[in-house]
Amino acid sequence: MNQELREMLYKGASEIGAPLSEPQVRDFEVYLAELKKWNKKINLTSLREDLDIIIKHFIDSLTPLPLLCLGSFVLDLGSGGGLPGIPMKIARPDIRLLLLDATGKKVSFLNHMIRLLKFKNTRALQQRAESQMFQDVMAGHLDAVVARAFGATDKTLEAGRPYLKTGGKLILMKGPRWEEEKGAEKRITGLKQIDVIHLQLPHLGDKRTLLVYEKL
Repeated sequence: MNQELREMLYKGASEIGAPLSEPQVRDFEVYLAELKKWNKKINLTSLREDLDIIIKHFIDSLTPLPLLCLGSFVLDLGSGGGLPGIPMKIARPDIRLLLLDATGKKVSFLNHMIRLLKFKNTRALQQRAESQMFQDVMAGHLDAVVARAFGATDKTLEAGRPYLKTGGKLILMKGPRWEEEKGAEKRITGLKQIDVIHLQLPHLGDKRTLLVYEKL
């Protein structure tokens, strides 16, 4: 990562309320290198350029952080290549993190990154979010569930709701076409929408929306 990209990461993270230290930027450099290396063998991201990965993946992944309380227990639903969970953990080591994905090879990558970055209070599991058995085990344990590109709004709400404590937050990370699924939450009981946050990613200007729900 050259100095220009490093400065872009510093500035972008600060703009969205998740400022980074020098060691944290170095962790992002390690993550970027490993993501690109493993992506040659496993489909972790369709993005190839460092600039796109830094803005559209890393900085985008940090957008839910201002919504999380200190020490929150967070589930990354369908983590894939660790997005948004790994960037969130780099920027906020205080959170306890569970990375969930159904694909074994992707979970191997996630565990590799956990070891390499020496994350504490972090686990990666190969499991389907919709698994009734897993939902029963983890029901009501989480302070927050975060989902990025997991699927349709109603499907994501249904999958994430059981894991939350009462008052816990379910944060859906959406692109500019989020309104096409507006009202989907009305089909899901036990949740209420408490916020819709519109964001613009730095430098590239891509629009993002955070749909925030609370478990009743």
